[in-house]
Amino acid sequence: MGNNPILEALVQQGATPVVIPDEQLAAIKGAAMRKIVNMPAPSVTMGIREHLVTYKRFGRYEDYSSYRYVGFSYSPQASHPVKYQGEWINTFGDIWLADKYSSAYQWKRVNASPIEYHLQAVDQNNRLLPFGLRESIWNRPISKFSW
Repeated sequence: MGNNPILEALVQQGATPVVIPDEQLAAIKGAAMRKIVNMPAPSVTMGIREHLVTYKRFGRYEDYSSYRYVGFSYSPQASHPVKYQGEWINTFGDIWLADKYSSAYQWKRVNASPIEYHLQAVDQNNRLLPFGLRESIWNRPISKFSW
């Protein structure tokens, strides 16, 4: 914790800073993978739809209005396994990929990173289970699929 004046000042005043693991910090921020029940389903319940967005070069990375929707790709045979609370769950649904480096009108997969997962859980026979999973690092409302 050295060389951080804020932390050093807190320690000098008798405080004991605690290092929080990334997973716990994501849960505190509300950005960790969480189970959703009785919420809108993803746009697809078979396969994976990747939504492609680019950063407009202004605004905050966490704000969905700072992105331009470029389009999507759809793979009807694809699935996305997710580890949730130590258990692997197979899912279908939406993955949002943001290219923060190209121009606002160009999207490149090499620059893209996932910013949201909105997924429907399925069993080993690909039958829908009564819950979904969502993880997000931006503030897009769960019901917003269009720009």
